[in-house]
Amino acid sequence: MNVLLWLMYCTASFSITAQTETVSVYFDFNSAQLNGQATHVIHELNKRLVSEENLFVDEVLGFTDTVGTVEYNESLAMSRIESVLNILDRKTNPSGQRETCITITGEKYGIDSNYTDSAYRRVDILLLKPSSFDSKINSRSVRLTHQEQFQKLTFLMENFAADTSLQEVLIRLAIRYYPNEDRHYNVYEDELKRLYTFMHDNPTIHAHIRGHVCCGHDYALSSNRAFKVYKYLTSRGIDKGRLSFKGYSNTKPVVYPEVTEYDKLQNRRVDVVFTKK
Repeated sequence: MNVLLWLMYCTASFSITAQTETVSVYFDFNSAQLNGQATHVIHELNKRLVSEENLFVDEVLGFTDTVGTVEYNESLAMSRIESVLNILDRKTNPSGQRETCITITGEKYGIDSNYTDSAYRRVDILLLKPSSFDSKINSRSVRLTHQEQFQKLTFLMENFAADTSLQEVLIRLAIRYYPNEDRHYNVYEDELKRLYTFMHDNPTIHAHIRGHVCCGHDYALSSNRAFKVYKYLTSRGIDKGRLSFKGYSNTKPVVYPEVTEYDKLQNRRVDVVFTKK
């Protein structure tokens, strides 16, 4: 089985064909309290979560504007998430995992000409409507929970190591990064640990780490993301001779065009080309 077909097979084994939707809840300036309109939006969503059997909360993203320090805004964004979760019907999704919570402040997002303060005083509730397990791979309709991503990563790496007919494979990690930073979200720390364990347990396998960005050309940032993973591995004893890294800017997107915040998040990533030497 060649590498491309093997990758398609493995990815299909963990994929869910799905529809996605975002519901936004807006807050007043410097507040994490739900106002009347925000409460109404969540109550209406709760009705849908009860009546639509195949509708689940996938992720909850908290945003703030650029007023205040980054530390304060991250705390405010999390408080807004907690206010939403206090009254949101947190129905378990098909994998058995509950939503992942991520805070995104205005400073961390990167301001452009379309930025307005009020638009960032919000929480986005990302909804998932999985229809069936399917072998069709479509980056705009397929979404995996963090737990499923981790299971897929483990499956792909272990099968590559075990299959003597495979000499090279490209595997996309689930790690995602803050906008305009080489710092990944903390929820993905176990991905790095799994990568280290794999490289430690398979000393004949080499890894070329590729960094990527969203939203425009930035080779330096993509290189820094790849370097951080490289540094993580070498600092824990993985031989530098088995590793290389390179930034690819936005030349190899997994989602194009980038329409939603989730699309952009998917492209802020690192992947690895593993080879057997």
